[in-house]
Amino acid sequence: MTQLRSHRLAVAFITLLLMIPTAGCNDPVGSVPIEGEVSFTFGGGTGQFSAAGDLVLDRGIPNFDEWAVAADPDSVGGIVITAFQPSATQGQGDLFILQLRPARPGGFQPCEPNGACHGRLFRGWETDLTGFAEWYEIVSGSVDVDRLSSTRISGSFQFTLRDNGGQGANILTIENGSFDVPVSDAAGQLLCSVPPVAGCTS
Repeated sequence: MTQLRSHRLAVAFITLLLMIPTAGCNDPVGSVPIEGEVSFTFGGGTGQFSAAGDLVLDRGIPNFDEWAVAADPDSVGGIVITAFQPSATQGQGDLFILQLRPARPGGFQPCEPNGACHGRLFRGWETDLTGFAEWYEIVSGSVDVDRLSSTRISGSFQFTLRDNGGQGANILTIENGSFDVPVSDAAGQLLCSVPPVAGCTS
């Protein structure tokens, strides 16, 4: 019952906050500006994940295609990175979210729930914002940010995740992760509306 309630609250939270107008949503359809190539990949027990496209918003709804982007609207000096890989099922895919604070180059360890490095993997996430199938929380791991500027962030990572908010029995591993993505204020409200960033202040 608790898991079902958390699922419903998360869906309501996503849907409500993604309705807030953003710099990327002033027009009915808008694309987040991209400079250079985009790359967000990892392997391991999760299977292969790869996202290399641009985030496009249509009235606040993200496109059903692979994309990766970062934003730094965090009120406590952090940065949020997210990537989406579509599945064979139309309108669904895997959504990965990572928050680091403070925003800086260098290592982040340990990564864990409510830590300075934390995040989640949503499987079966629906781009029409109606829900998701599974929710895995990062319970351990590390991130190394080797480049950070006002327009770009790149680095590497490895994680262990558990389902049910980090309390479940199902374990996933992420290995050989890497990212090289644009930083865009236009993506801020989108990224900060999806748990676990909770407005990018937690």
